[in-house]
Order: sequence, then structure tokens, then C-alpha cells
Amino acid sequence: LNKRLQYDYSPETIAALHERASLWLESQGLIEEAIYHALKAEDIVGAAQIIERHRMAEMNADRWYHLETWLNGIPQPIRQQRLPLLLCQLWIAYNGYRLTEIPGLIEQAERLRRDSPFGPNLLAELNILNGIIDFWQGQCDRSLEYSEIGLEQLPAEAYVIRAEGELHACLALYTLGQEQAATQRLNSELRQLDANQVAARLRLVGSLM
Repeated sequence: LNKRLQYDYSPETIAALHERASLWLESQGLIEEAIYHALKAEDIVGAAQIIERHRMAEMNADRWYHLETWLNGIPQPIRQQRLPLLLCQLWIAYNGYRLTEIPGLIEQAERLRRDSPFGPNLLAELNILNGIIDFWQGQCDRSLEYSEIGLEQLPAEAYVIRAEGELHACLALYTLGQEQAATQRLNSELRQLDANQVAARLRLVGSLM
């Protein structure tokens, strides 16, 4: 069938078919297949946009490995210039315990921010990531400050990222000697979570432990 396709149709028509396939597959929730066909159509930006539209659902489901697989098809220069993809790389590095990769990625994100300001949702993620790094570098005051700023701006649907922010804010509070405030805050956050938000709940329970 592939040989027949190449024989019967021009490269432009084949690319258009891949684009149609990509659109349909995304509408059916088949995201990995949609990305594949966008790449076959040589629509790198289109493939990147599909990842950006669906990355939060994968993060909320703790499927970081899906994001990593998706990103592997996107050339590094594109990943470095699109902040949502850069944030994906940061979360993948964090969840894979590749902490040494994070400072360089944050520096690149800050460069993008200087060149063109970005919206509050993305800035919130970057602030929470800065809070995480500061905590593990022993800068608890700064960690708490970054986490609080990020949590104020973060959209409600980013509940796993919110749990990461709360986790590190409370760890910072605990390390600064405010154990009661930290445990009360974690318990309050747990009461507000829906039962199906398992990945977020696990993070907060782990932090309490």
C-alpha cells in the first residue's frame, strides 16, 4: 500500500493526507498517532502544537514517559524555542531525577522570557520549578517565595503541578521550623482534592509522611 501511495500520488498530496489523518486522530484522542502523522507531513510546528495542547492531561495522569516519547520526534532547536515544550523537558528531567539538567533548561526558559513575555500560566510553572530547585539547593526562603507566586497564578486544571508546588512550599515551611503550618496546609489541600486526582494526592500524602 505504501508503494502504491508513492506511485499514485504526489508528495504534496501525500503530505495533505497525513495532515488530514493527524487532525482526525487528534479528534479521536489518539494523540501519539496524530503526532506521528503530523511529522510524516513534515509539519513540525503542528506536531509541537499537538503536544502543547495535550501535555497537561499527560502530566495529570503521571504519564511523563508519554511526553518524553512525543518530544523525541521534535528537533531540539524547536524544543528550545517553544516554552511549553521546554517546560515539558523540565518536568521530565525532574520526574526522572535528572536534576543536573534542570538549571540549564531554566536558564533557557528565562532567556525566552526576556525576549518575549509569556502568559501567567506558563510563568506559574516556571516559578514552581524555580521553587523546587531552590529547595534542593537549601534556599528555603526563596523556594517558599517562588512556590507561593507560582501557586497564585497556576490554573486549577494543573493539579499535579499544583501538588508539586504545595509539596515544596510545605517542605520549605517545615525546614524553616514551621512544622504545624506545613502539616495543616497539606491536610487542607488533601481535603480539597477530588478522589480521582490520584497522582496529586500521592504527592501530598508522601509529603506528610
